[in-house]
Amino acid sequence: MRELFASIKASIYSPAYYRDLLAKPFSYSLKYYLKFALIVSFVMTVVLSARIIPVVNDFLGNLDSNVGKYYPAELIMTIKNGELSTNVKEPYFMEDFLVIDTKTPFSAEQFAKYGDRVWLTKNEIIVPKGSSGGLQIQPLKDIPDFVVTKDKVGSWLAIIGSKAGFVPYLLVFAIFVLSFLVFGWRMLYLLIFSLAIWLLAKILGFDIKGYGGAYRVGLHAMTVPILLHSLLFVVTGRADLFAFDFTIVMLVIASLNLVATKKITSQV
Repeated sequence: MRELFASIKASIYSPAYYRDLLAKPFSYSLKYYLKFALIVSFVMTVVLSARIIPVVNDFLGNLDSNVGKYYPAELIMTIKNGELSTNVKEPYFMEDFLVIDTKTPFSAEQFAKYGDRVWLTKNEIIVPKGSSGGLQIQPLKDIPDFVVTKDKVGSWLAIIGSKAGFVPYLLVFAIFVLSFLVFGWRMLYLLIFSLAIWLLAKILGFDIKGYGGAYRVGLHAMTVPILLHSLLFVVTGRADLFAFDFTIVMLVIASLNLVATKKITSQV
């Protein structure tokens, strides 16, 4: 672990480290990057989980009140023989996401009047497909007979909340996996932007050992922008400050180290 932190420090700025780097096998840089990815992903998981998990636990523990409060106390929905009926005057609107209208036959024109709401008709559930403008229509004929009331919704949600104890653990795992996948995406990103490092080395007159050497330098030069982006995300929730800020910081780190490396190499 001490060696890894020394490599992280040297990847930020160390002419001697970058000089010796090109003489080492590619596996050295790859192992460094993967270990660095594991450390950062672990820290990100701990920090984000400490913020998110208490909120999730509270939400799941009070699922009946958090979600059930949106179900109107006066509304009773009955599905029998694949047909929906209610005890309220229709069309009946629930917030901005659902409308119940069992009296009006479905038509595209009528659906458009209801906006982007889910429409419960007498025989169907009609759901808009986002910005595509399409519709998903689910018949009620396959749904068994039952009655929905506010008390029943509350009891169902309470049961779901009591059975959802695994969700926080799944969320922790998901945070770690997603954090680690970001590093995989950065490696793909570097396949293109290592060309910029290669060009930069040519401009500086530094022998970077071709495209492979540029890619390896990039694996280390990404250390600073990765740390900055991780800190930025934890503090502000933003992924970047401005377009190409990651690339700019990476190239600055690479150029500073390559210029200094060329100087100490020429003095030998």
